Amino acid sequence: MNIYCLGTLFTQLTLGLNTFITAQGKTLISMCNVAVGAVTNIVLDAVFMNGFGFFSIDAVNRKYGSDQF
Repeated sequence: MNIYCLGTLFTQLTLGLNTFITAQGKTLISMCNVAVGAVTNIVLDAVFMNGFGFFSIDAVNRKYGSDQF
């Protein structure tokens, strides 16, 4: 729960500040912020799923005990 709350804090800051930057008319900076966040998300997803083995199919099968995945 603590990790979730920490992530929520950064998400809310990003959304609020991005809207503030857009309202000032600096849409290129706002667009770059969103693009950097998207690329970072893609890279970190690959690192966590493949590199560390988080969210793997085996982990899902062990947690839920099903072979449907």
